Amino acid sequence: MKPIGRKSYHYWGPRLVLGFGLVTKGWSRFKVALPGTSIVEIHDLWEMLGEINSRFVGGPTASPYGRTVDNHVTDDRFWRTVLDGVTDRPAGFCGRRMVSTWSDDVMLIIDKVVCDPKEQFGVENVVEQSSMLCEIVEFDGVLIERRLGRPTGNVYGKTANQIVEGSIASGSPWLTDRDNLLLV
Repeated sequence: MKPIGRKSYHYWGPRLVLGFGLVTKGWSRFKVALPGTSIVEIHDLWEMLGEINSRFVGGPTASPYGRTVDNHVTDDRFWRTVLDGVTDRPAGFCGRRMVSTWSDDVMLIIDKVVCDPKEQFGVENVVEQSSMLCEIVEFDGVLIERRLGRPTGNVYGKTANQIVEGSIASGSPWLTDRDNLLLV
């Protein structure tokens, strides 16, 4: 199991956590879009025995191609599918996942999870406790996340764009103190 990406989870509200993941071509389900397009999948999320699972439910009713990460998060059209209201949501339903081509080398994963942020992800509405960084590995076609710790960059109060692009004043939203020690 080799690392193929990272995901960071962020306190977004009293019952909402947003996860932003970047996954490389090392993922067996990686897709490259045609120029001027993006490939986007929507998945339902459900919680069972403390684990969050996902299942593909379709493509969005509108394309987020060329939009910012903030637009990906806030525009409801990108989170709806033609099957909404037609198919049943799984027991334990807790949110949605968007998987989208971001470049020729990276796919962007955004999770919107309704839960107790501290209990599920160890994040809360406190400056140095608002985010948790995970490493993504693939095992037998399934993405598995392993907690790495808090990112070195303070992302509290930052926008989705700033978090994903890493444009914060100090530190990085994609590295932990442990990573910094390994880089020396």
